[in-house]
Order: sequence, then C-alpha cells, then structure tokens
Amino acid sequence: MRIALKDCLTPLLVVLIFSSCKNAANKVAVHIPKNASVVFAVNAKSMANKLMASNLSLDSLVSAFHDSSSADNAKGMMATWEELKNSGVDWENNVYFFVSQQGSIMEGQHSTEGVLAGMKDQKAFEALLLKHKKDLKIQKADKYSYTVSGQHIIGWNNDLVIAIATTSNNGMPGMGRMRNDSTESDSMRMDTTHKKPVETVDPVQELASLFNQKSEDAVTSIDIFNDLNKKESDIKMFTSSASLTAMPMMGFGNLADLLKNTYTAGTINFNDGEIKGDFDQYINKDVQSILEKHTAKTVSTDLLNHYPSNNINAFALFSFDPKILLDILKFTGFDKTADQWLMKNYGVQTADVANSFSGDFAVVVSDIGMKEQSIPGMPQMHMKLPSVKFLVVAKTGDKAALNKLGSALEQKKLVQKKGNDFVFDTKMHMENNQNGKMEKHDMSLGYELTLGQDYILGGMDSSVVANYPTTNSPKTFPKEVNDILKNNAAAGYVNIQPLVQMFSSMDSSNETAARAQQVFKDALFYTSNYKGNTAHSEMRLRLINEKQNSLASIYQLVLNAAQEQKKRRELYRSMPGVSDSATAPHVSH
Repeated sequence: MRIALKDCLTPLLVVLIFSSCKNAANKVAVHIPKNASVVFAVNAKSMANKLMASNLSLDSLVSAFHDSSSADNAKGMMATWEELKNSGVDWENNVYFFVSQQGSIMEGQHSTEGVLAGMKDQKAFEALLLKHKKDLKIQKADKYSYTVSGQHIIGWNNDLVIAIATTSNNGMPGMGRMRNDSTESDSMRMDTTHKKPVETVDPVQELASLFNQKSEDAVTSIDIFNDLNKKESDIKMFTSSASLTAMPMMGFGNLADLLKNTYTAGTINFNDGEIKGDFDQYINKDVQSILEKHTAKTVSTDLLNHYPSNNINAFALFSFDPKILLDILKFTGFDKTADQWLMKNYGVQTADVANSFSGDFAVVVSDIGMKEQSIPGMPQMHMKLPSVKFLVVAKTGDKAALNKLGSALEQKKLVQKKGNDFVFDTKMHMENNQNGKMEKHDMSLGYELTLGQDYILGGMDSSVVANYPTTNSPKTFPKEVNDILKNNAAAGYVNIQPLVQMFSSMDSSNETAARAQQVFKDALFYTSNYKGNTAHSEMRLRLINEKQNSLASIYQLVLNAAQEQKKRRELYRSMPGVSDSATAPHVSH
C-alpha cells in the first residue's frame, strides 16, 4: 500500500469534524512558516458538539454513502476512522492547515501545503502506519522521524506531527522577469534571456525547515496572528501578503511596498440559523497615509432605486474616492508610464479616467427564474430555460472628463455617440458566402455597454440598460439588509431562495434541490471604511430554521443528498443487464 499525504487528508478531515478539541497551543503554530499565505485553524470540539446536540452521527453519513453491495467497504472506512481517533495524534488540540508559495506563475513557482497537529503517543502513531504498510520505511532525523513518498512527507516526534505536500512548476513558456531599460513607457518588457527552470523542492528539506524553524521565522512572530489565535471560534482564518510580495515581479516599482505587511484575520462560527464570519483587514502605513488623504465614502442606495425592477435578487454596492487610484499609481511609480501610454494611444490621462467616475458602484441581479424562450441555435423551438437580468453601474463624476474620454473612444471607433451617450459596439460583425456573394451579418454578444452622462452601464438586458437612468423606484429590503447599507464602504445581499427554486424546477426529480429551499434563506455582507489601519467585514449565510444549528442543518442536507444518490445507485443496479459493481450515472445537485 502506497502512503501519501493525499491518502491521509480525507480521513484526517473526517476525524477533525467528529473528534474533540480544545484551544490550540502555540507549540504547534510555531512550526507554521511566517511566509504562509493562508492559515486555517479548526476547532473540532465545538463543531462536534453542535452536531451531537442535534443527534447526528458519523454512522448515518457513512451508511448513506454506501449501499448494501459495499457494506464491507463501509465497515472498513469506519474501522479506519476509529483507528485514526486512537492513532496517537492529539485531536484535543486545534489542527492547523497552511499554504505557502515562492516565485510567480510567470517565472516559476513552488508551493507547500501542510497539516499540523499535536502528538500524544508517538508509538501508537508509528504502529498505525506499520499496520497498513509493514515494509514502510521510517527514517530518523535529529529531532523527529519521517516517511516520504514522492513530494509527500509525514514527520513526527513526541510533540508534533506534520504532513506536507510540495509542488513546483517552471512558469509560463517564454515568460520571464519584468525589466525597464529606460524611463520610456514602451520600454517595459519581459526579460526571457536569463530564465532558469525552477528547481524541484526537496520535501525532506522542507520538513526539516519546519521542525527546526526559528521563532522569528514562524507565523507566531506576527502579533495579528497571535491575537486571532486567542479567540474562541469554530474556524480561524489568517492571510498574509508575504508570499505575494516575495514574487520577483513585485520588485518592479514599489509594488512590494504597497502590499507588504497586509493581513486578514477572521473567525467563522456555525451559529443557530446562520454561518457568521467576522474579519479584520490590516494595511501598512504607506497605504494608510494614502487613504487618509481622501474623504471616506459610503455606499449609495440611490443606485438601487434606479433599477427598473422590484424583483432584485442580489446586489453588491461599494464606494471609494477614485483619486485614491491616482495616488496608488504615483506611489508605485507607474503614474508617468500610465499617463504616457494613455496619451499616446487615446489622448487622455489617468486623471481624466479617474475624474470620469464619482466612486459609487453597484452590481445588481434580478428576476431569476425559468422563462419560456427559444432554444439557442433553434429559434423555432421553445422551452423553459433559466433566465436572469444583470447590470453593472458606475455613477459618473466630472462631465468634462467623461466627454473627453468618450470622444477619445469614439475616435478609435470603439463607441458611437447617440444623443449625449457613448454606446459601445457589442455586436460581432461577420461575413458569409451566400451563393457566391459575401453577405454581412451581425450577432449580438449578449450584453450592452453605455457611457451615459449620469451613469456608466453594462448589462445583459437592453431594456434594463435603457430604462435605468429614468427610473426612480425606492426599494425595500429586510431590516437586517437596510442596516448594512448604512455607513459602510461596501455592502451586499443575496436572496438564495429564487436560485434554489430555479434549480429545483429544472429537475423535478432532484430531491436535494427541493430540500435546499427549506435550508437556505439569504446571505449578506458589509465592509466598513478603514479606521487607522483596520477595516472590519462581516458575512452571514442565513438559514430558514433559526433554531437549529447551521452546521447540523447543512449536515442533514448533505446526508439527504447522499441518501438520494444511494437510492439512484440501487435503482440503477436493479435494472436488467446491470451488474452489481456498475456505477450509476452521476446526478449533479
């Protein structure tokens, strides 16, 4: 039997959900590298208690995934999970997951994915490994033991177990480092003359670096992470710009300085009736000083009131001063390059583009459902197909700048002026040979894009785009939604019910989609303006049953989906000529 990290992760994850856990000690977290781009900590005890409070068990889930023809397999999985619970791993502490990267997609990149947990009984752990592979090669290092298979490796000692997988790629063919030969805007180009293949990362060396990691090289040297790690929650999430700023392309201009020491720290909790995420975003002093030069804006609900439908299913609003982008360009050193390129190609500058916008933006989705319409490619045939209306809105700013930009696009024949508006050509122009004559045909690309005097609009429905500027219809939303629309830099809402109803009506035999209508209600989010170097975000996925824990509600939905798939498999195998080992066609939920 070949032991690899990917073979261990699935049962490990299952044990996480159904084992118990207490607050994670930093003795595990100190082995997570400081340059990790993402770190998760899972509190399994809290999640397990929430399931058990609803009288849910692992046995029912395993039974649902296995029919009578695979009973032995189901028993085998249960036995494996029981072994893992008593494997010597300390499941009473938080378990951490991390991802770190070095290099770039263009030049070549290697990444490390890891799982870390405490160790209670090293001998029991080794016994479990040897039970499944008697000839397993266990090697000894100075402070730990390990076994390796390809780019996967597991290491352990009396205090800790680490499983990692490393991957490498040589980047995109013909791509290299960005270089700038002079101050001219057209001198930026890719340097492919010195491109070297990325060396494959040695997982043995990677594991050694984690076990022997110095405290200043660990994620625990970051105060923001330590503050997060002290919080009680079902899941903790931490992100860092460290891997991003280490990319070679970040050496161009001051891009790295713009992004360095940028973090997100947040918690996710499965509460009764909802899944709630609370996140704080942290910026560095350079970005903070840029933002403090500009007046903070809050979302404009007026953008919703102009939407020509009262059946809004989802929206996202965000607002900021567009001149912030000019200061960011200046900080990074790209301002002159951008101005030169725009002036050379369009006769405008970055200030003209920024001043064309007020800084208020919206994305709106409405009228989700099934609609009688012609089948694409067969206009004579009609049937009920999914239907949705969609609009992107940007409120305009300085009219002189807008008209200057529109005129520049008109000269390039990218837009046509209709009245006071500049309308983009969104049709594909084709020529076909018909009986020896070339005939022109226009085919719509399925969207409309207009630079109007008051709004810049892009949408899939021409009537929505046309009627938006003249509509004034105040919209009403639940109180919780109205609350997030006050004093925030961004806010959004999704009514999930129409979406699941559409999926249910597409396949009346899909019981899972029908059940989902009884589970999911809506989702909403907001992000505050920055105060100092910090902004706060909150995300909530709300469920129909407000009295049941959200983890239990979703677990039961997954359980029902598994049972439905099991019925389909058994029905398929009962058909004449189908063997017991045959696999039923997959049904998407």
